[in-house]
Amino acid sequence: MRLVGLYHSARGAHTFFLRAKEVQRPGSYLVNLIHYEDAASLAVAVLAGDGAGAGGHRGATFLGCDGSPVTFADMMDATVRSGRFEGEVTFLGEDEPQTGKRADNAWTRAQLGGWEPKYPSFSSFMVDGKGVDVYVEDAGLASLGLKHGEGSVPKSHKS
Repeated sequence: MRLVGLYHSARGAHTFFLRAKEVQRPGSYLVNLIHYEDAASLAVAVLAGDGAGAGGHRGATFLGCDGSPVTFADMMDATVRSGRFEGEVTFLGEDEPQTGKRADNAWTRAQLGGWEPKYPSFSSFMVDGKGVDVYVEDAGLASLGLKHGEGSVPKSHKS
């Protein structure tokens, strides 16, 4: 498996940029992302042999991405709109159209029998889902003694 920019509520480029406040890249730069939960479900699908015939997936390379590239500026806009983070980021690079790459994992999805990410975009996770990771909010994990995130992400990125 090859994974693009991994993130969850408290880790990823969005938190790095909030801490840095100024980024030497253009806000129009395009990146591809995948949530940790989706990367894990992709790994399970590959290991389980989803969609494979008798030969399995031996020798295949699967690309893990959500299929919705986002600009740095849009990523940070979604982060702040989630209500879980505060702050501003200034992108110092000169904006140019079509900088960055667009990852396409249609082949991966087809080979795995239609695997789909739970979060179809960074914005859907941050804005629609309010930036809440299942393992942070899942009471079942707390009962196992797993306390990743302690149930919330503090607004500790204030100026």
